[in-house]
Amino acid sequence: MRRLLALLPAALLAACTAPAPSPAPSAAGPTAAPAATPFPDDGVARVSCDHVIGVEEPSASTNLPVLLDAVALPVGRQLQVTEVDGRWWAKQGLLVRPGTPVDLEIVGEAVATSTIGWGSPGPAVTRIRVFCPDVYDMPGWYAFAGGYTVDRPRCLRLRIRSGTRETLAHIPVGAPC
Repeated sequence: MRRLLALLPAALLAACTAPAPSPAPSAAGPTAAPAATPFPDDGVARVSCDHVIGVEEPSASTNLPVLLDAVALPVGRQLQVTEVDGRWWAKQGLLVRPGTPVDLEIVGEAVATSTIGWGSPGPAVTRIRVFCPDVYDMPGWYAFAGGYTVDRPRCLRLRIRSGTRETLAHIPVGAPC
């Protein structure tokens, strides 16, 4: 009882003190990247961290080779396509390592007629960024729904960047590479 009485003044003082102002809510939600992201704010579309659909490991069973130790993409198998309004759509998820910045960009002649996008819904763009801090505290990579849209089945070339590293990926969207 004496302990409770000793704590009473501190509890009353805390109750009378104005709460510290909370930070403004983020439009991207609670899992959004911190304010100091590894990318400049230059208008490039970003995959929202709120759109993670699962956590899994890239493996031989998923046929998604890992590039730059940052992203897993379907470079080893031809994706099935479906015609939608005169264009071709290939549904293919994206796996990214949590806490690792990734920039994906269509390059070559297809940049004028093709798009990529992940999220719910994902933007249809030629360049997209992913950076999600490790907020789920689970082993694995973050998975996002989405895919590729092309004017005709083709081998789509993507420039992949992570930090100072860069590589070119050939994605077989309805056609071999």
